[in-house]
Order: sequence, then structure tokens, then C-alpha cells
Amino acid sequence: MVFQDFDNILKLATSILTLPVVGLMVGFFLSRSKNKIKNIEKLITVVSSDKINNILVEALFQSIYRSKYVSAEEVKILMQQENQTRLIQCYSKLNMLLKITELKSVDGDLIIRYSQGLHTLKRRIFWGAGTVLTSILLYVLFLYVEIDFIQYLDGNSYGSQLNNIFGVTLNILISAMVLIAYNYIFLLGAQILISKRIINKFNFILFSRR
Repeated sequence: MVFQDFDNILKLATSILTLPVVGLMVGFFLSRSKNKIKNIEKLITVVSSDKINNILVEALFQSIYRSKYVSAEEVKILMQQENQTRLIQCYSKLNMLLKITELKSVDGDLIIRYSQGLHTLKRRIFWGAGTVLTSILLYVLFLYVEIDFIQYLDGNSYGSQLNNIFGVTLNILISAMVLIAYNYIFLLGAQILISKRIINKFNFILFSRR
């Protein structure tokens, strides 16, 4: 697509960022659900019990923090720390869309490291930037096809109204799937790119005393 002025470029950039921002806001409000405190109490009870059910621990953790890539073993390690609530929130954000890091306890010391495939800075930049660019290209391609489809409907005669209804319905379904995929891929790439900052924040919380 050829943009003739700066306003069009600005509008495109704004539209690219709108969906991920909305996705983050929705995730934020979901994580502040009414049952969160009750579920955290359940999580503490389950983790501190003699017979720990790992499946239940992971299910409760996912219902509270909307993160399914944190293992029960990692949850148990985090629950043993002084700043457990802040550490868990930070670690859940780090691994919300993909398993980016691994957490282990060695002689009482916490060791956090990147998962396989993200060990080096070059790999993180490659996967993070590559994923973000891929999502943006997908979005731009989607807009291009969408504009062509709208022009096709405008140029169609009213005699093919039934086909138009079917086409619009199919277009809505495909658009929803494309936008969901774009939102997930964009946020995943951004998460990989800023993971180092989140790890630094995690370490700061770990060693700070309130």
C-alpha cells in the first residue's frame, strides 16, 4: 500500500497499536476479578498442604493470573519467598503468552534463566522483532484485503444481495480470527523483547525488603 501523506501513516500506526493495548487492558481487568483474593487463599492452602496436587495448583494459578505457562513447581518456589505476591505477578506476566523463562531453587537461591531457544540476546531479538514484524505485516495485508473486499461490495449490484450477506458473514469470521492471531503474535513478540526488563524487576523485588 502507498501512503500519500503523514496522516495516513499515523492512522495506520495507531490502528496497529490499538488492538494490543485493548488486549492488555482486558487482561488487566480480568486479573482483578472478584474471586481473586479467595482463589489466592485457596492457592496458599493447596501449596502448603502435605499432599500437593500439581494440577490443582496450576489450575488455580491460571484462574488468578491468566498465565498457563508457569509450572506448579515454580509456583511452589515463588510461594516460599517473602515478596511472594509481587514476585508471582511479575513472573506470571513474564510467561503469560509463552514459556520464556525457567525458575529453579538451588540451595535456597532462586535461579531464573531463559528457556531453550531464547538463551542468547541475538535469539531474543530475532524471535521478538521477527514476531512483531510478522504480526504487523499480517495486519497490513489484512487491511489491504479488507479494503478490496469493501470496494467489491460497493461495486456489486443489489441483485446479488444474498451473496453479499454470505460474504460479509464470512468476512467477519475471518477478520475476527486474523485480528486475534495478530494480537497474540504482536504481544508475544513485545513480551520477548522486554523480557530482560521484567527479569530485572523480578530480581529487584526478590532482593528488596519491604
